Amino acid sequence: MTYNFAGQQDVSEPSAPSAEIVPIHESTMPSLINHTLTYAQNKLADSECDVIVLGGGEEIIDQFPQAGEMVVTRQKIFLLTDTYQITMPDMNGWTRKEVSGFWKASGLPVKIEGYGKVVSQNIPPGTLVNKQTAIEVVLQE
Repeated sequence: MTYNFAGQQDVSEPSAPSAEIVPIHESTMPSLINHTLTYAQNKLADSECDVIVLGGGEEIIDQFPQAGEMVVTRQKIFLLTDTYQITMPDMNGWTRKEVSGFWKASGLPVKIEGYGKVVSQNIPPGTLVNKQTAIEVVLQE
């Protein structure tokens, strides 16, 4: 306990433990289309990004972000390998930008409601989805 100049006790709460500090690294997104999944994963290994593979194929047919765009540590990178065997990811905690990245890479229809981070999705993670699947996510601040 400490006292200030007026002799009053300082009863402030102890500071909360600080969150893990992760250095941010920037890199340029390479062109991965028409390359194998193994090649793409090796190429992105040093990026410290969260690589999400959409589909069950072995060759990249689309990507988000696009080649030449900047990516940063922990950013989600979507690699599309197949449009017929896409497994619904767990979007809990994703931002609107990350959900949009999934939509752009997969081409699947996604309805986004609200702002903030994803708190619910109508399709359970692990479910196979296709262009006829109506995906809806709810975001909250």
